[in-house]
Amino acid sequence: MYIEVDNRKNRICIRKAMAEKYNQDCIIKRTKQGSGSIGIWCCMSYYGIGIHCIFDGRLNATRYIEILNNNLIESMQKLRQNQPFIFQQDNAPCHRAKKVVEWFADQKIECLKWPANSPD
Repeated sequence: MYIEVDNRKNRICIRKAMAEKYNQDCIIKRTKQGSGSIGIWCCMSYYGIGIHCIFDGRLNATRYIEILNNNLIESMQKLRQNQPFIFQQDNAPCHRAKKVVEWFADQKIECLKWPANSPD
């Protein structure tokens, strides 16, 4: 999940009189390039919430594998309770990368098949 600090995609319209042109109540301060975003990775199961990880920047396959190595394995041990499970993730490009698919196969972790155009 990504959280944007300054979302510039939405427009805000303000109606004001000419005399209010530079009134501080009518001005919304913005950053030119946006102020960035942070990412949060976490897992959960019927048994509870696993370890979470907060990261900045874009998520690529290499970084995703690093997050999985540092958080998923330990979370599985915490949440698994000796029950079989299927790991669920969406079709984000970093989740479908060849080396990520290979990582799951090497770890013997079954992933839920996710349709390409899921309504979720």
